[in-house]
Amino acid sequence: MKAPRRRKPPDTEEVLKQVLPWSSAHINDHEAGGRPAAGIRFDRTINLSHVLTMASMIGLVTVSWSLMDKRVVVLEEARVAQRDRDMAQDLSSKERQQEVRDALNDLRRSVEKVADRVGAR
Repeated sequence: MKAPRRRKPPDTEEVLKQVLPWSSAHINDHEAGGRPAAGIRFDRTINLSHVLTMASMIGLVTVSWSLMDKRVVVLEEARVAQRDRDMAQDLSSKERQQEVRDALNDLRRSVEKVADRVGAR
């Protein structure tokens, strides 16, 4: 009876090629074949994912700009409303100050009249 043949364990590089298509084992193959080694590879084709990515980026920028513009408008309106409120409060404050001055002048005249009457007796 023949002894069963033992299988040779698979080579690590072969396993990497099967499991990880972009492993260093493939890079070594490229280097051995005279092709360029690892690095960034640019493909000049445009596919649907490129178009969708660009459309979503343009949409995101547009929405962000619109929201920012709305925020600026709200802030400007709040400033205008605050300025109007401040002007109304300033006017009211000036009117009250004038009323107090008038009341003090009336009191001063009244005190002078009383002082004249007391001094005249």
